[in-house]
Amino acid sequence: MARFWIPAFACLLVLLPTVPAGAQRLTVAYLGPDSDAAFRQVLLPWARAVRAATKGAANPELMPDGLLGRDPGKQADLVDNGQADLAWVRTDRHAKRFPDDGVFRLPGLVASPRDGAPAAWALQAGGLLRGYGKYKVIAYVAGAPARLVTAKPYTTMRQVRLGRWLIGVSSAEASLGIASLGARPETVPQDRIGFALTEQVIYAALAEPHEVLKADPKARYKQVVELTGGAPTFALIMDRRKFASLPKATQDALTRHGGPAFARRYGAAMTADDRAAMAALVRGGRRKAIALSDKDRAEWDKGSAKAQKAWAAKHPNGRALLDALRQALAAR
Repeated sequence: MARFWIPAFACLLVLLPTVPAGAQRLTVAYLGPDSDAAFRQVLLPWARAVRAATKGAANPELMPDGLLGRDPGKQADLVDNGQADLAWVRTDRHAKRFPDDGVFRLPGLVASPRDGAPAAWALQAGGLLRGYGKYKVIAYVAGAPARLVTAKPYTTMRQVRLGRWLIGVSSAEASLGIASLGARPETVPQDRIGFALTEQVIYAALAEPHEVLKADPKARYKQVVELTGGAPTFALIMDRRKFASLPKATQDALTRHGGPAFARRYGAAMTADDRAAMAALVRGGRRKAIALSDKDRAEWDKGSAKAQKAWAAKHPNGRALLDALRQALAAR
């Protein structure tokens, strides 16, 4: 048990020393460790800014390591049942609850958190995403895109297509992208992709470098192909009624330091973190980073466009969502 309490306690030491005795405590559930870049470089400064803006009247207490609940698919439930005042939720783990967020997981769209995070907030602020009606969404962002990590030597997209490579994916949108390319998708959870590659269950996988590195840094794969493979989305949510019950100054602070300001900070921090993860994957020559040729990029873009079109045709309001995301990204 000590392993779970120590990081949270260390974090609270950072947040609590100057908090007045009458400060309102707002617990914030966070599933990952307090060493995560999102935690240290984004959520922690956000919490400090809220506390400073309210002159200590509001005190967001960050609870990392799943201290309030460790099931990735039930982080939103922590807000619903009152176990947490706010929760940092990876929304693709709640796909049925937030059915429109899949637009960000389509390949060929979000190239980096720097572009994706503000674009994601634009769609959220525009009321285009279903499932959030009972929540006050303090922040909403798109993270780093997946890349193609390969256990076989990669030469061209044509090789992947004609070889009908079996490629691991962790979402329906990524599966659609691989199928549109002409390869064969195989559903594999993100935290099992390293194992699946090592055991040669799959030839390659669309995976986020940070997640692969975190789950299995010694996994045996040869190359990382730099392409836009679809991005995860994250939301910092609070029960709408709980938010309405807060003092006006606290509401203003949560809103002012969330939204676009949060997205900008997240975009910068996570773009740097993604680059660091890529560098770590290829450090020492263990793996090679492959940049797509113009011809390969055109083939990937063609397959991605086919996947986007198929998704939009089947998804309720899919065309409007796709158009809105493209416009938001183009505005960056």
